[in-house]
Amino acid sequence: MKKLSIILFIALFTVLGSTAQNQNSLRVGLNGAFWGAGDVTGLVFYAEYERTLTPYFALVPRLSSGYSSEHVKGTKEYWSEWSYSSILSTHTASLSLRTTPFQKMSWLKLDAGFLYQHTIISSINFYPDPTIGVAGVTAWDDHLFGILFAVNANIIETERHVFGLRGEMLTYFDAGSFECSGFQFGIYYGVRF
Repeated sequence: MKKLSIILFIALFTVLGSTAQNQNSLRVGLNGAFWGAGDVTGLVFYAEYERTLTPYFALVPRLSSGYSSEHVKGTKEYWSEWSYSSILSTHTASLSLRTTPFQKMSWLKLDAGFLYQHTIISSINFYPDPTIGVAGVTAWDDHLFGILFAVNANIIETERHVFGLRGEMLTYFDAGSFECSGFQFGIYYGVRF
């Protein structure tokens, strides 16, 4: 048991020591987001820290915040005019394992990890008909856990800076089912150190 502990201890410091030869980075990005069935769109800002473990793997904690608002006016068969307003606010924390699957294509990075998402959705339906009532207000406050899948493509890479494109799929578990929360596509800029 003692020999196994010493071997694991040496292996851990060998892996962590190899990060001195690799570069860690701090990245910020802006994504266009499609939530639900794609009918709710908005913007997501995120920041992440990439801690390189080996030339092929990195650990990536990430925080993001997204927002969407929608206002629709129209007519219905029974009412002369109606309107609908909706606001979505989401905050996500995730921890992913980033891999560089092909050394000759080091600009391509794949992420898979776990996420926690807090989403608040508020909507107001307004019907100017006294028999129906003036407004209906609905609010959701969800705390969801799920899995994050992402593809990163570094377009411009220098020794200190990186600029690229990112596409991701967010999922969640709810009442025993596995659902897609949405898709995001955007750009990022990072500084290596």
